[in-house]
Amino acid sequence: GAMTWGELKGRTLEALDATVAPMRERYHALLGDTAQIDRTLADGARRARPLAAATMQRVRRAVGVGV
Repeated sequence: GAMTWGELKGRTLEALDATVAPMRERYHALLGDTAQIDRTLADGARRARPLAAATMQRVRRAVGVGV
């Protein structure tokens, strides 16, 4: 038979929670180690700097600024 609105809503919320629960757990685990977050961000910045500098150099040459 047909589901009522309440049944559909309940099943939808259960499915959504089952899908989101692992992501929520990972999020909370990451937030629990802020030192690791800082290390990851610092490492990303260190690796991005040379690429960003090279890109900016190409941009400056392309527009004729700071050649």
